[in-house]
Amino acid sequence: MKLKDESLRHKFDRTLRALTLGLGFLLISGIGLPQEEGTTTGEIEQNLYEIQYTRIQTLLIQHFTEEQDSLIISLIHDAQDLARDSSWTEAREILTTVEMLLENPDQDPPLSVHLNSQSVTLPSEISTTPGNSSFQLETGVDYSLQEYELSFLESDSLLIDELQNPYIGIHFSHMLNLGTLPIRFNHMLKVDNQYLNYSLFSFLEKARTNSLHRVDVAANLFVSQTHLDATFMDGNFSYLWGNPYSFDNRWYFQIRNRIKWYPQPQDVSTNIFSGSATMFYEHYFTRPHSLAITFSPSYYKEWHGSLYNFFRNGLDLEYQYRVKYNRFIKISSRFELNNFRNELTDSLYKNKYFQVQPKVEFEVELKSHFGVAGNLEVERKLYKTADAISPDETYLNISLVPKIYLGELNSFGIGGFWEKLTNQARTSSEDQAFARQGNYTAKGIQIVAEYIQFSGSMIELEYRISWRDYPYAEDSFLNSFYSDRFVHSITLVGWIPITRNWQIQLFGNYDNDQDRHFESNDTRNTLLSAGIVYKF
Repeated sequence: MKLKDESLRHKFDRTLRALTLGLGFLLISGIGLPQEEGTTTGEIEQNLYEIQYTRIQTLLIQHFTEEQDSLIISLIHDAQDLARDSSWTEAREILTTVEMLLENPDQDPPLSVHLNSQSVTLPSEISTTPGNSSFQLETGVDYSLQEYELSFLESDSLLIDELQNPYIGIHFSHMLNLGTLPIRFNHMLKVDNQYLNYSLFSFLEKARTNSLHRVDVAANLFVSQTHLDATFMDGNFSYLWGNPYSFDNRWYFQIRNRIKWYPQPQDVSTNIFSGSATMFYEHYFTRPHSLAITFSPSYYKEWHGSLYNFFRNGLDLEYQYRVKYNRFIKISSRFELNNFRNELTDSLYKNKYFQVQPKVEFEVELKSHFGVAGNLEVERKLYKTADAISPDETYLNISLVPKIYLGELNSFGIGGFWEKLTNQARTSSEDQAFARQGNYTAKGIQIVAEYIQFSGSMIELEYRISWRDYPYAEDSFLNSFYSDRFVHSITLVGWIPITRNWQIQLFGNYDNDQDRHFESNDTRNTLLSAGIVYKF
């Protein structure tokens, strides 16, 4: 049975962005520097901005996923826009956000960095001694509740899955030297009702004026508190060479490898190996205009269970025009060729598909304090064998949200969206009848609010209401499974500093998925994560 819930994909994309942004706003406090004779306060602020900007250059490739890279580069553009207006303090706060997004908040800058081919020595007030360290303590609770009504079994059938999982975590960071090269070590120990987790991340890099060589190694051990066969290790290795921090012509080549190993593998917990290579180039025509191209082949293999594996070639093109924070136009397209295979019961299933995904995103200010954000996305997936298991797919998503700006970083908007998914099998009429059961159209209303302060507070709220129609649901032997739905969901993300050392982090999501025709066929999901962080 084939399902494709695009509202879940939207939720995942937005949650990833919101959580990443939220963690980014754990802002470090500013550094007070003595004013040298003959130097104005503005010049000192500008020098601090330039030093921090150069520091960002060496951090850009720590976790270079496509989603996070897009957000990071966008924020860097915002900092540059603020700097052009001589808003040095605000620009530095944005760069501080970028540092946190790169998941290495405690890295201290080297004794000397290169800026425009000139050596710049950092002020003595900034500690740069090898072996300097930092410590962070975090505690909170994860809570989830899922309720499933199954009308096709019994009228009063209800499945409930509830999790209450308090946790405590310790983060420790320090630096050592390998000759003249600094090596940063980041340790994390987290304990909850399910796992004891120890993570180690370290990197070594050699930077020159126009190039960077960097090695990253990460190791994670998860010891299950409930099932011994759920214990596993997860390791990652990557090497990068290039000039990833240039904002005239940016390029890099990177290889990554990952191994996930279970001492007692099962069908649902399988050993994994994956590898990928990334070749990236971005050209800036002028500062607001840029064009980027990325080629990324990858490989993935499982050794147990479904024995799923694939080889994928991806090509991405992206044009951006960005004038200031949340004022941009982005046109992109992804091309992908995927050859996969997996074992279904006792048979081997092999197939391949070609996918093209053009997309337009924008947010423009029409008048003072008023603007509009929009999205147009088309996804076309064509399989070599378009059968009931893997039908061809055409997906269309359009959204438009008028916004009121309550400040440079604060906004409120209400708008609507429309989406459609069409599945088509080309092997037989029976396969086509089965595949089209998942066809749907949906329309809805979305309300969004964003509140951000340079002091470090961040709150994002989204409320969505949607009506989803399955025109071929009556053809299904489980017609209630694809019946028309009414869904409303609320997502809240918050990062609130209490003092310089204490912060509160929040994430909550509530979904109520109601069947519009069948009784006792609803689904409700509640997810809440709340924690408090103390940073020494």
